[in-house]
Amino acid sequence: CKMPSTWKIHRSLQQKLSSCTDQEPTGALLLGVAHGNTSILLDYAILLVSVSSNGQEQFHVHPALPETFPSGLLFLGVWASSLPLLEKAIKDKAVMSMVSASSHGTAEGPAAVGVFPAEGSLYFQTINMGASSSLGETVPHEAMDTGAGPLSSASDLGLVAVRCQASLQLSAYTGTDAPNVQKAMDLGVARLEEQLSQQRIVFLVKSSIDEQQVVAGSGSSGALQQLSGSFERPLQASPLLQAPPSSGPAPPTYEYQALPEASTSSPSALTLHSSALDLDVMCYVPGSTLLSELGPRALAPALISQLRGFRRVLREQQKLVQVKVYHFLPPGRVHHVTALYPELAPGAGEEINELKRIPIRKELHKLLGLPDNRPALRVPMALTFSPPPSASSGGPTQLRLRDVHVGLPVPGIGGTVYTIQGSYDYYHYMQDRFNDNGWGCAYRSLQTICSWFQIQQYTTKSPPGHREIQETLVRLGDKAQGFVGSSNWIGAIELSYLLDDYLGVTSKILTINKGSDIPSHARELIAHFQTQGTPVMIGGGVLAYTLLGIQFNELTGECAFLILDPHYTGGEDLKKIHQGTWVAWKRPGDNAAAGGPLFVNSAFYNFLCPQRPNSV
Repeated sequence: CKMPSTWKIHRSLQQKLSSCTDQEPTGALLLGVAHGNTSILLDYAILLVSVSSNGQEQFHVHPALPETFPSGLLFLGVWASSLPLLEKAIKDKAVMSMVSASSHGTAEGPAAVGVFPAEGSLYFQTINMGASSSLGETVPHEAMDTGAGPLSSASDLGLVAVRCQASLQLSAYTGTDAPNVQKAMDLGVARLEEQLSQQRIVFLVKSSIDEQQVVAGSGSSGALQQLSGSFERPLQASPLLQAPPSSGPAPPTYEYQALPEASTSSPSALTLHSSALDLDVMCYVPGSTLLSELGPRALAPALISQLRGFRRVLREQQKLVQVKVYHFLPPGRVHHVTALYPELAPGAGEEINELKRIPIRKELHKLLGLPDNRPALRVPMALTFSPPPSASSGGPTQLRLRDVHVGLPVPGIGGTVYTIQGSYDYYHYMQDRFNDNGWGCAYRSLQTICSWFQIQQYTTKSPPGHREIQETLVRLGDKAQGFVGSSNWIGAIELSYLLDDYLGVTSKILTINKGSDIPSHARELIAHFQTQGTPVMIGGGVLAYTLLGIQFNELTGECAFLILDPHYTGGEDLKKIHQGTWVAWKRPGDNAAAGGPLFVNSAFYNFLCPQRPNSV
């Protein structure tokens, strides 16, 4: 393999690897792109590690690895937390097979690189590929940034995102003397793979932005860059068995039925097992790619790789089940991630299936190095690639403002600012044409908190309405039947019951006997925003608020509170909300936006601190 003249590492990956401990991760495959004479490392995929009976660590490649990353990203090297472990990893045939397979077919044939930490720095060394891989010379490298947006890195490297979808039908017959379902499925997948490998398949490629479309086949002319697309809205491709007429037909559906080859069973003795295989792959290809080469070099291999992923999932389930493909963009990633999710509870609804898929998501989180207590790959978080809604597209008559605190100036007291982690919708008086002026502040604070859990994908439930809140408290035995339909207040204790019942979220309550004592509890509130990052409801006293953050100066003891006030009664006008300090940084002694002191010195307060679920 020809050695690239330059190795670069994306700064986000450099920071991840520099902060790794000896145990996390022990080893990883390095993911990147070949860009001319430069190889650029963008991300890593964790290698699974086990300890053998003799105490030796062994590396394992996750079985979902091939279909998880977009086609076009390459495994260009290996990371290990020490030089001895790196030397062990490159001797592993399964590990190096992923690296060597990635280098095939690239313009420069990039050699692999081994990376390990030592003396506070990252060291790059070439890997001599062969029957017995070994480390070679030290490789100079540099860190790089490519744009500010999460999707800009790969596109800035001249890559175009192409999403290719193909609908297939896999059916398998079994009988008393017929092959078992597993064997029939394997045979069916093998035949489908053979069909996708045929050179006569061409692809219809459409722009996702305008009406352009072209045919990509052996006789096509031109390059991919003639179509308009983006990473947010990739080009759309679908396979065709032959060149379409000018009218552009819909793509066909492939179907294969695996029958027993020499069955003596009567047709009535055979059982048909059938499942739709809706392939949906993401490919990154250079914009200069010729349309005549797009299918055989990128789309068909990607479809085949995902088809093998379907076979892996079906083998794990030991039966034909529906498998759906979802694309994600996890936080901090510069590329898409693809997951194949089986329907584990047919007919039970998505909520039940999401619960049953937790072990699958945990494995993917481990593979990608994602946090094990934050959702990133739940179905509601999947990308839809839909165009942004237009102003005339209809929809709700009232859209809520989101993250209304963004852009507010921070008080000049110095120190450190700690705020919520994630987004929320601003709920306040008089929304939804419902008059709760004078009594619904805690209800609105609860709705804001629930919106945070919904936006962070901990739940698919929308925030409850006032009547549902009241009916729940009656059902729980906290209130009498006459409470429903009333204008009675609720407080932090009631909100803790509601969050537990409605979302399964537990809460801690910080009780402060006097408003004047609130600043002395600044460190407890800081700990909440650092570890949980959820909005805090402030109850007790006179009025209810939502706390979004705190600023604290360790040297002077001064503090300020980022208050979201639900007592606002106007329209969704951000300028008016900011000018009226309905969301603002407030210091002890300041007045509330509605008038009167923010914290009454002689009143007690309950700070409801929802705990983030420890789940993926």
